[in-house]
Amino acid sequence: MQHADVSEDSRAEHRRDLSRDADGSAGSVDLATRPIRSLANSDGAPLVEYRAAELRTKRGQVYGPLNFVSSTRFVVLLGNRGDGRTALQLCAAGRMHPSAGEILTEGIDIVKEGRRVRRLTGIVAFRSIDDLEPRASISDLLRERTRWATPWWKYVPRFTEERTAEALRLVFGEIPLPSHKQLAGGLTETQEFLFKVVLALIEHPEVLVIDDLDQVHDTEARAQIIRRLETLNRGGVGVLMVSSDERDFELTPPLQVDHELVRIADITGDRGPRGLRERIERRVAERRASDAVAGEQTAAATSPVGTDSPSTSATQPDQEPHA
Repeated sequence: MQHADVSEDSRAEHRRDLSRDADGSAGSVDLATRPIRSLANSDGAPLVEYRAAELRTKRGQVYGPLNFVSSTRFVVLLGNRGDGRTALQLCAAGRMHPSAGEILTEGIDIVKEGRRVRRLTGIVAFRSIDDLEPRASISDLLRERTRWATPWWKYVPRFTEERTAEALRLVFGEIPLPSHKQLAGGLTETQEFLFKVVLALIEHPEVLVIDDLDQVHDTEARAQIIRRLETLNRGGVGVLMVSSDERDFELTPPLQVDHELVRIADITGDRGPRGLRERIERRVAERRASDAVAGEQTAAATSPVGTDSPSTSATQPDQEPHA
C-alpha cells in the first residue's frame, strides 16, 4: 500500500535523524530534540477500534466481546483488575491476538499486520514485561535500550549526566530528574513510571499503550504523570491507557487535550462475564451447585438399609432381608 510505504520511509528518515549524538556522530537517540509527531494516523484512522473483539482461554472469558471506536487520541479504558484489561492492552499493542473479532490500532489490523503494529506502539507499565532491573543505573538502562533501537554497526556512547538529563527532560518536564548514576531501585514511583515512558519512546512509537497506572499509589503522583502524558499527547503521541478510577482524570485545571473515558463494561456485549465480580459470582454459583450434587450423592450412599433406594441395596448384597 502506498500509505505503508510512505510511513516506512518517514520512519526510516526519523530514525536516521535521531541516531546522532550531540556532536553529530552516529549512534545515540537524542530524546531531548526529538520531534514528537504521528506518522501512522495521517489518514484519520481511529486510535483504537474493537469489532466484536474477545479473548477466551481454557479458564473462560478474559474480555469481550467489545465494540468501540475511539474519537480522540487520548483514550482511557476504565476497569478493575481482573477485567482482562492487561490482555486487552497487549492485543492493542500487537503483542497478543484476540480469539475472535478484530482489533485495529491506528487503523491497522493487529492480526494481519501485527509486526507493523508492534513497530508503531510502545508499551509502558506492564508487570513482568518492562520491569526495571533495580541494580542497574539510569545511564546503563538508557544505553541498553538505545543499542536495541540502533543498527548494530553504530557505536552508542555512554550516557553522561548531561546526556541523561537531555534524554529525560522531554518526558519529566518540571519533575526532578534522577542522576545518571541513580539505580533504578532507588527511583520514586513517579520517576520510575516516567522513566519507563522514556525507554518506550526511544524506539519512536506513535502510540503509547499503558497498562497499570494504579501501580502508582499516590494520587498526586498519578496526577503528575497524567499531566506529562497530556504534554506528550499534545505533541502528537497517541495515548491508550487503563485505570480503575476515573477521578484521577478530574484535574484542576481540566485536561486541555481531547480525551475520552470509556468503561470496559459499557462496551462489552452480552456474552461472557463483564468483570471480576461477575466471574466470582458465577464461580460461587457453580461451586454451590457442585457441592449440592456432592451432598446428595453422599446422603444417598450413607442412607439406612431398607429404604427404597436401589443403589443402597445393591451395595450390600450380604445383608439379611427384613422380615
